[in-house]
Amino acid sequence: MDKKLIDHILQIDELAKKNVSEIEEKNKEVETYIKQEITAKEVALEAQYKKNILQFQQNLENSFAKKEKEVESETLEKLNHKRNTFEAMKEENVNQIINHILKEVVSNNENNE
Repeated sequence: MDKKLIDHILQIDELAKKNVSEIEEKNKEVETYIKQEITAKEVALEAQYKKNILQFQQNLENSFAKKEKEVESETLEKLNHKRNTFEAMKEENVNQIINHILKEVVSNNENNE
């Protein structure tokens, strides 16, 4: 082999080593970029997850508050109905007792005369 051929082969070898080194450096840059992209996507997904959780919690709290108001309203309505029924029954019973007492008084007065 002559010296020019050996020098040319060594030159090609150096270029190949340089290319391999550049490719390895580019691979490291690409890996770093990929890691950054993955991290950014993970952060975005976590933010979306937290947003969804907060929205779910808010919807649940709103639903519970609405249901609580409905239950309170229904309970108040039932209590008022029971109270009105009780008052009506009480009034009717009081009137019956008063009428009974008056009949007894009248009957006793008629018997005493």
